[in-house]
Amino acid sequence: MAVQNYKFEARKKSDQWVDFTASDPNSTEKILLRLIESKQAATVVGVDAVRKILETMQKRQFDKVILVGRQFTDAAQEEMVEKKIQRISEDYMPPVLPERLYLTINEYVDKLCKATCGKAPQEEAECSGFSRGAKCEIRTISDNAAFHFERGWAPLLRNDLRQLVSMQQQTKIPQFRGGS
Repeated sequence: MAVQNYKFEARKKSDQWVDFTASDPNSTEKILLRLIESKQAATVVGVDAVRKILETMQKRQFDKVILVGRQFTDAAQEEMVEKKIQRISEDYMPPVLPERLYLTINEYVDKLCKATCGKAPQEEAECSGFSRGAKCEIRTISDNAAFHFERGWAPLLRNDLRQLVSMQQQTKIPQFRGGS
């Protein structure tokens, strides 16, 4: 959601999944992102889950749905392609330009710096962690992301963003851009 700049609207949890409702600030699209959860780490998402999200899409009039799960069966993947449902899994992330990832990372870094130190430093000397000689986890991730961006390493940029989103969630800082 952060990379696509979707605005978080609502969250609804069930026994099997968590639904995140979002909107696209650049259009009137209503988006449903469903995260399939399971107590079993190796759960594979099947066609039934795809059909259930299609029912929800029609019933609640969503323009777009995204299904997130650990793994998907071949039949589920075929159904998602046929019905134009985007999927995200451990094995597959939709392509995102490194520039977009890096811009999103910088937004998260600025927000985290402001939340933890009161301002986002514009140069190294303004970083309170750097000036105290302390190790700043936010700055470390930011520096790593700059290096990864220079080299065009999108998988590592995605990991940098995941770390920042996780930090934001762990520190109970309000969600950025309306959601993450």
